[in-house]
Amino acid sequence: MVLADFRKAEGISLEQAAIALGLSKRSRSHLSRVERGASASIKLALTIERWSLQRVDALDLVADDDAELLRAFAAARASRAGSA
Repeated sequence: MVLADFRKAEGISLEQAAIALGLSKRSRSHLSRVERGASASIKLALTIERWSLQRVDALDLVADDDAELLRAFAAARASRAGSA
């Protein structure tokens, strides 16, 4: 699900989302840019994914090279969990 669609479906304003995500006033405009297609940092993308209860996928919010890093991390984590 796209971040803006999630927010609107939940009746949450951009300002409310920014506050819930712990963004500073200075960083709040960045959330608007992310909704319009700018890449989020891995930290912000993962925070949004947790906040949205996984309805917004972090992989959809980051640049391609960061998405590749997240996929590799998830694969390594799953491999470790499978061997435990």
